[in-house]
Amino acid sequence: MVTTGKTPTNKLTSAEYSRQARKRNWNSIFKFYGGRECMICSIKSDMPIYELHHHNQEGKESNISRIMHHGWNKIEKELRKCILVCSNCHRIVHHIERERRKK
Repeated sequence: MVTTGKTPTNKLTSAEYSRQARKRNWNSIFKFYGGRECMICSIKSDMPIYELHHHNQEGKESNISRIMHHGWNKIEKELRKCILVCSNCHRIVHHIERERRKK
């Protein structure tokens, strides 16, 4: 609730709305993938350690982080091109990809 002057209102600021939408969408993302579990190392955590990795960069239309406050249909379309990974595995995957491109 935002207060303006003396009377509280139920209007959300743009930042608050986006924050709530991102939280809702992350919960939906975890449901989409069947839970909070890295698809590489299988670590499970309630901590915010998860990221999304596009397994085919050529098919990537948008960074998920840029559309997290959008509607679910747009997010789900991009999720079908991704895997849910912990931040450590995500960095390892990108390192391996960079090394392959060097060869």
